[in-house]
Amino acid sequence: MLKQKTLKDSFSLSGKGLHTGLDLTVTFNPAPDNHGYKIQRIDLEGQPTFDAVADNVSETTRGTVISKNGVKVSTVEHGMAALYALGIDNCLIQVNGPEFPILDGSAQYYVNEIERVGTVEQNAVKDFYIIKSKIEFRDETTGSSIIVLPDENFSLNVLVSYDSNILPNQFATLEDMTKFKDEIAASRTFVFVREIEPLLQAGFAREVLGGCLAQGIHTAVESNLTENWDVVETFLPLVKLWMCDLKLADPELHRRWTGQGNGRIISNLRQLADKGVPIIVRTPVVPGVNDTAEAIDALCRIISGLGGNVAYELLGFHPLGFGKFDDLGMTNPMAGTGALDGSILEELKKIPRRYGIKSKL
Repeated sequence: MLKQKTLKDSFSLSGKGLHTGLDLTVTFNPAPDNHGYKIQRIDLEGQPTFDAVADNVSETTRGTVISKNGVKVSTVEHGMAALYALGIDNCLIQVNGPEFPILDGSAQYYVNEIERVGTVEQNAVKDFYIIKSKIEFRDETTGSSIIVLPDENFSLNVLVSYDSNILPNQFATLEDMTKFKDEIAASRTFVFVREIEPLLQAGFAREVLGGCLAQGIHTAVESNLTENWDVVETFLPLVKLWMCDLKLADPELHRRWTGQGNGRIISNLRQLADKGVPIIVRTPVVPGVNDTAEAIDALCRIISGLGGNVAYELLGFHPLGFGKFDDLGMTNPMAGTGALDGSILEELKKIPRRYGIKSKL
């Protein structure tokens, strides 16, 4: 019978957060029998602790996010993989912020530290889940799938496809978990150029906003709020007013006209409103896109449900920026669209008032 294992001693790793830019330290500690993996946010009041298990995974957009009762920790995948691959069953992980430090973007540092401090066998017996028949799960939204098959040993075959001509897909195989240290641990996170700019801007924006507050200057951020909540949340102490566009209530129409859905925007707005943060939501009213009573009414139903300190503005569309498309050599999808008739805008402004939504903070 195989016995459970834990670390022989604690170890800590420090570095920058990939998504937040914060200076972070994560500490891996020994834990008693049947403790499992638990994460503790030591930077928060009460130092909440929760299980690092699949049931608590709340997001996987740019990393794995573990959350429970509103407390989140992201970018946990490298540390968790190292623990499992090296046979650790019980560990208390303490972190002083909303994510693990990115380090070199791999699991190598974690593996090195686990090997340095060593492991100790415990009294409790390991618990195994035995696969007796094929299990398949498919996410119809993303097209991703997981297939689990019975076998004598644990092995992995992974195929990932990307929307990129440069890097269309990636394939990896791990036949034996003992090979993780040499074949997988050093594999690094990567991002596309189109994804790195928002991450860089976030770090720069924090420096500017912090400097403004230090000088007594009021701060406001105009954002599309399409970032993960973990990133948005780090700005809460620095921003006194949030402004965000919400163009359409229907997620597919929103994707058609803007290139992305509105689910994360609405989710972030709700979480900001729950914090009591002042918010101005704005809708540019565009002829032929959202200039109907039905479209604005649908948006008002969302905004009226936010509660909190929220105002809503309707802005008339104008073609003053059309020249930018020519300057950049781009096709203008709104070519031929004129300015919105002022009388239509005034009529539409009556709808938020019927919902009791403020037009100004």
